[in-house]
Amino acid sequence: MVVPRGLLPAVNAALSATGQLAPLLTQAALADFIEGGHLARHLRRMRRLYAQRRELFIQNFNALLGDSLRLCATDTGIQLVAMFREAVDDHCFAAAAAREGVNVSPLSMQFRHSAGIPGLVLGFAAADPKTQERAIQCLAAIAEQIRRKNDRGSTC
Repeated sequence: MVVPRGLLPAVNAALSATGQLAPLLTQAALADFIEGGHLARHLRRMRRLYAQRRELFIQNFNALLGDSLRLCATDTGIQLVAMFREAVDDHCFAAAAAREGVNVSPLSMQFRHSAGIPGLVLGFAAADPKTQERAIQCLAAIAEQIRRKNDRGSTC
């Protein structure tokens, strides 16, 4: 672990109580990795990659899903939140996406003490551009299916 000096006593106490100690060889290898500048280089490279993927995701999302969902875009992170523009059961939407091999999380499940707000939590960082495009196209098709079902008065 790499922790601030002020947290060392608490971390050491927790490790001592749980017996969860990292092997010394692993610690030494990680220290060399960090001291050699490899971690900083890796983080810079990943930040650039994730920023590119975020921008592409936002563009594709708005083009294909902007009529159904409003993306709450940020400049950081590896996930984005999208809010439905009409009443949609986010659990049903996520289940439909899962059946198509697209993993999204219902936003409402993040609420512990209330019914929650329906929406989706969407990860983009692990998906290359072609995978992103296919996933967003799939989500757009699901949104259209749900819109048609809602127009007929049916659910899920």
